[in-house]
Amino acid sequence: MTVLAATRNPGKAGAVTKAGADHVLIDDGHVAQQVREILPGGADAVLELVGTPTLPDTLRSVRVHGVVCFTGMLSNQWTVRRARFSRPGSAGASSMPSGTASGRRSTASTQRRSPRCRPPR
Repeated sequence: MTVLAATRNPGKAGAVTKAGADHVLIDDGHVAQQVREILPGGADAVLELVGTPTLPDTLRSVRVHGVVCFTGMLSNQWTVRRARFSRPGSAGASSMPSGTASGRRSTASTQRRSPRCRPPR
């Protein structure tokens, strides 16, 4: 298993490595590009802790049929702005207005639920 971890503070890279990360990525808003340089096919699984501002970049970093576990909302922003999502098997991405999933207003996750990533009850 290869562990990648991101931080916005370059001064924390040593502590992140000491905690067990194989690669430390400095979050400059383009983490997916850094992930794809290390893992060209994308990551198998990603833990998203910041929230909706970083979610589109997080989704770009995961492989096709990979898992994104959206667990954090440190940003306190509740809608994804200017997002483009595609469904597995679709010909391309489709635009959806902010705060919608498949065109319907929803607070539910737009991703299929994984047994490794369940919402709190």
